[in-house]
Amino acid sequence: MKRILPFIYLLFALINFIFFENFIPQGDNESFSSRLLALEAAILLFYCLQYFIYLMVEDKTVKLGQQPGFWLITGLTVYVAVNFFIFLFYATLSDNSSVEQRNFAIQLWDIHNYAFILFCVFIAFQFTRKNDR
Repeated sequence: MKRILPFIYLLFALINFIFFENFIPQGDNESFSSRLLALEAAILLFYCLQYFIYLMVEDKTVKLGQQPGFWLITGLTVYVAVNFFIFLFYATLSDNSSVEQRNFAIQLWDIHNYAFILFCVFIAFQFTRKNDR
């Protein structure tokens, strides 16, 4: 499944841009593909969970926080878990004519920004750690 998933994503991207969305944005509303970003977040979350399952199954005496890439994958997991629903519904909220929904979409994007900052903090923390092998 892990090897087939990138090809499924590529097929979905081709189908999405051929039949549903334009590849080259022609206006302000068509510059964001919620479907692809949500699918990408779901696939990344799947891979992150596979990493955590691998760490749990593997018998090592090394602390979990000392595993190679642990903090990076933890940050990525938090980022995609928080942003999956934002990516999924953002285009729908921002395309509606209601001013309240557009303002809500703009405020909702702040959550994405905070999650991204947290992800960057996890990346920086990973660079400061010594990984045991």
